[in-house]
Amino acid sequence: MDTNLENTLKEAYFLEMRGKSLYQESIREGMSEELKGLFGFFAKEEEGHAAFIKEQLRLLKAGNSLSLPERKDNLNNYGFPLKKIASAIEAAGYEGALVGAALDFERRACEFYSEQVEKSEDTGLKALFAWLADWERQHMILFSELDKEIREQVWYDNSFWPLD
Repeated sequence: MDTNLENTLKEAYFLEMRGKSLYQESIREGMSEELKGLFGFFAKEEEGHAAFIKEQLRLLKAGNSLSLPERKDNLNNYGFPLKKIASAIEAAGYEGALVGAALDFERRACEFYSEQVEKSEDTGLKALFAWLADWERQHMILFSELDKEIREQVWYDNSFWPLD
């Protein structure tokens, strides 16, 4: 197995485990149940990503083909009530900062995987990294929409409307 590929997959695993820790350690007492649920869900998602990457690494080391199961995208924000979550968040406070950090993390993960698509010459690896980039893109979209809801709530609360 190519050492560069192995190192890239190990880096991807490390990235996902950091994401799991970010979400797991973000859950605090006094946080809204919806936000706790959101971060708990994403901790499990990142753990699942890490396990998936570890399995792909194992398959490649054993000389087997990659295994990309069908993934269902939930285009309805995974069912999370973003407006309700946003209304319970103090935008300039800890929870607002967590949402910003989550958005940045998901953006970096998406960029990392997208870069690997461009670097990879093997069609199977391109498909693997494209699959992972798309998975992270869905997460990024959710956190982007939540961040937008928080921002608009602040604008509304501070009578920043209309902006002309």
